[in-house]
Amino acid sequence: MMIYNVLWLDDYFIPIPKDNNDINENYRRAASGFLRDVHKVEESGIGVKGVPTYEEFAEEFKRNPNLYQGVVFDLRGMANSAGKEASDYVVADAIELVNQIKPVPMYVYSANTDLGKFEMTIRHIVESGRAFDKGELVRNLITKMLSDFDSSYHFYVGHEECHNLFNEGFLDSEQKAVMDEIVKGFSESSLFYDPYNRMRKVLENMLQKLNDIGIIKINADSKNSFNQRIRYLCESCYYLKDANGAIVKDRDGKPKPDFNNPYVSFDICNQETKYLIKFLGDMTNHNSHFITKHSDSYYGAYYNRNVLNATYCAFFAVMKWYYTYMHDRSIISD
Repeated sequence: MMIYNVLWLDDYFIPIPKDNNDINENYRRAASGFLRDVHKVEESGIGVKGVPTYEEFAEEFKRNPNLYQGVVFDLRGMANSAGKEASDYVVADAIELVNQIKPVPMYVYSANTDLGKFEMTIRHIVESGRAFDKGELVRNLITKMLSDFDSSYHFYVGHEECHNLFNEGFLDSEQKAVMDEIVKGFSESSLFYDPYNRMRKVLENMLQKLNDIGIIKINADSKNSFNQRIRYLCESCYYLKDANGAIVKDRDGKPKPDFNNPYVSFDICNQETKYLIKFLGDMTNHNSHFITKHSDSYYGAYYNRNVLNATYCAFFAVMKWYYTYMHDRSIISD
């Protein structure tokens, strides 16, 4: 299942103390109803990051713009960082910020969509059919968001894990645009799109994450850390030992590797996946560094298409392994 993310600005995200009797009961009831609507949005497969102030909205969107497929705004009553009611026009600042950093679909979910003072501010949102009244069914908002997101990210169908890697923090959000290009290029089956350098960036990020959690133990200081990390993950083994625990040596006196006892166990990364990672390392090294001396391009377009398809298949298989391992690991750690 594809999981999308929205950043939602509404003062109802401020927690209401249960023992605060000074809060108007109508407000408490409205806030509770709003949070139930948010829960329905999350049940539909849309992750919600709720923030009650513009300052928090701006900080989060500036920090993680590639994490969000859309943003949702209230129109009135939003608090500022001091906990006091902010200007009615804070939504205009939020819209301008989104347009400057990364234009994504913007939605309004408010009880005040028909107020004249907001007419020009949200005109483009209203005309695009993305303004919804809180008095209506939240299902209308959900349906529109899912329709918009599915239309924009349809090329992830069949490769949902490549999208969810970012939602669950297993790849850095800075690489999301890179992944978009890779998956879209595959979807469009274009021979004129070269994914190799972009694949390398994603692989580098994956290897760094595995290094961060101790699966790989190669510092990034080395100029050749990419290849060293691939060797550690896919080839490096402990030395073979005899029944007494002594290291077995070959005729030249060199320690023999125990190929059945790799540094990264087959329980973490099976042998087939290790072969695919090595293959991707070779392909992205070759193409990213433009080594044309031994190029096979003269075999023609049909040959190049087969090589490209083989590389895509290997990439998606490795992303599937990486997502499954990291997702299962996060469940166990929780």
